[in-house]
Amino acid sequence: MKKDKWRLTKINQGFEMTRISGQEIECRKLSWFEKIIYWRKY
Repeated sequence: MKKDKWRLTKINQGFEMTRISGQEIECRKLSWFEKIIYWRKY
């Protein structure tokens, strides 16, 4: 739960985080439209 909260915080700041072999990786900047899609998805 803790990691999810951290992940959502980063998404709020405009970043998409992806977990690769236990590490949080900054994938790319999200556009506002992509953020809306992401929030509806999860």
